Amino acid sequence: MNHTDAGYIQRWKKLPITYYVNPAGSDNISDNSDILSIEKAFSEWVKIGCSKLDFEKLGNTNTTVVTGIGADSNGKNEIIWVESSQWKLGKYVLAVTLPIVQFDGAIVEADIAFNGYQNKWSSGVSFGKSHVLSVALHEIGHMFGLQHNLGGWSANDPPTMAPTADPYGKSASLEGDDQLGACFLYPSGDKFLCDSGLDCPYIVEKNQDTGKESYSGKLDCKGSICQFLGASQGNKQFGELCQEEGECVKPFFCQLVKTGGPSYCSYYCEPKNDQCPGGFACYAYAASETEGACLPKNAAGGVPNGSTCAHSLDCKTGNCYPVSTGQWECWDKCNSDAECGGSSKCFHAPGFVYGACLPASMFPDDKIFNGDACNEHDECESGICLPAPGTSLPTSCRAPCSPGVDSCGFGFECVAITGGGACLPATIGKIGDPCSDDTDCESALCFGGICRISCDIATPQCSAGNGCRRLHEDGADGVCWILGSLEPGATCDADHACTTLFCATGDDSDRVCRYPCVLHVGGCGGAVACEALPGLEVLGTCGSKLVDTPSTSGGSDGGGSDGAQAPPLNVTTETSGCISGQGAPAPGSIAFMLSSLLLLLWLKRERRDA
Repeated sequence: MNHTDAGYIQRWKKLPITYYVNPAGSDNISDNSDILSIEKAFSEWVKIGCSKLDFEKLGNTNTTVVTGIGADSNGKNEIIWVESSQWKLGKYVLAVTLPIVQFDGAIVEADIAFNGYQNKWSSGVSFGKSHVLSVALHEIGHMFGLQHNLGGWSANDPPTMAPTADPYGKSASLEGDDQLGACFLYPSGDKFLCDSGLDCPYIVEKNQDTGKESYSGKLDCKGSICQFLGASQGNKQFGELCQEEGECVKPFFCQLVKTGGPSYCSYYCEPKNDQCPGGFACYAYAASETEGACLPKNAAGGVPNGSTCAHSLDCKTGNCYPVSTGQWECWDKCNSDAECGGSSKCFHAPGFVYGACLPASMFPDDKIFNGDACNEHDECESGICLPAPGTSLPTSCRAPCSPGVDSCGFGFECVAITGGGACLPATIGKIGDPCSDDTDCESALCFGGICRISCDIATPQCSAGNGCRRLHEDGADGVCWILGSLEPGATCDADHACTTLFCATGDDSDRVCRYPCVLHVGGCGGAVACEALPGLEVLGTCGSKLVDTPSTSGGSDGGGSDGAQAPPLNVTTETSGCISGQGAPAPGSIAFMLSSLLLLLWLKRERRDA
């Protein structure tokens, strides 16, 4: 659970939670299994019996930038892979979800961005690649209001909301703690009923200066309802043995060392900056380098390198790490090869900010095949990483060839490069060229059999004589389209007929040409309000917009066929296009960005081992 500074629980006020997916998915996956994994992730959360949580896919999106990587709100929940240098969060962040939350706790938008620029992805379990289902389940948890489970679980059975996804898919199944989160926020009945304090969430606080997360409180079960605890009645001091959370004097908490082991009154620490008192050490939580707990030094085990483990405290080195065998093993911690001795090298599992010194024989062969996305030449089996000529499409591994001698096959040509040649796509559709699929177009949008420019209803910037026509009945994504002839207020039967490209039914039940806008985002300009329309949750109409100046921000009649033939384009690639996602929260909504501030999650006391 999350809550605002004013104490309001953060969650969606209305179900189902709607979303859009960019069908391009990961450029490491070509069989659409990445998109299917996302759909499966949504369905797994919906299956929870004690929760009424529900989702609905409204369609596809062509956007390549969302809120988590710098875009402003556009009123849509969009899921994309970022395959370019737009990703600024570093290679150890596999994905980001940044909910937009209003003062009353209502989540109004939550985009998900996967890091395809610095990580390789797989729909199956593949060592050295990130597992789509595991990460998608985790990010969807953030999307509806959950936050990280900081510790207390075995590396062999991690919860989905652990800070780091297990590279073998072990976090791709919802654990009891994960399910309790969904049930608390979206109970199937009128209220979430608890049997004991173990059913109630902990509060997680994130330091906005350091980014460090820690537990700052807990809810307890009183009268079958989870409520905030009062002042602690515990009297045990730091380092004393304990059995229950309330036994320790604040700010200490009862920390289980490992399954079957003792518990001590402890406090949070940062492993890299160990400031625990004499006789104690800061032991990191599993898969974390920034969060740990101060525990007696003699609490650690003595298992040598190469042995299987479930917790860092099992290991003599204090580092339990995932290796290529599918197991977690004890190995020395490292950040670079220079820290490893002999023939060992520092291996970084996807999403881990630190590595482990592994023998060279344990490293996976992860060279990229021809046609798959890449960033550097040495990532490819062929040693050639190039984009398609004259496009902004992602770079891919290319087959070598000899210009004028070799044939590269249908759709490719041998192009001279330094030191030889490479098989590159022969052509790709420009704006106005015929197409049958989005991948046929440089703009990544094929609409009405023509390569076109995508745009956003809230902030359209199509060329003169063109406006932004909606692609879906209730969505802000659109396509640049020539303006119709009917003025606002005129009776209409399809979007393309209007100068505003927006034909919609209002409170008076008349279907007329109207000025479109995006609720909670805007698009009307000045002090004109964006008013709701019957049956629509994303799009609205500008209530008092004057009709003497035609708008270029319109939409379609729902994204389907309206019987109109696509008109000729009046655009040029140099001057036309759309800037998407540049809106701002509506005045008075007091919306703010929050990734994890004063967040609650489920962590059963008996599972809180380091």
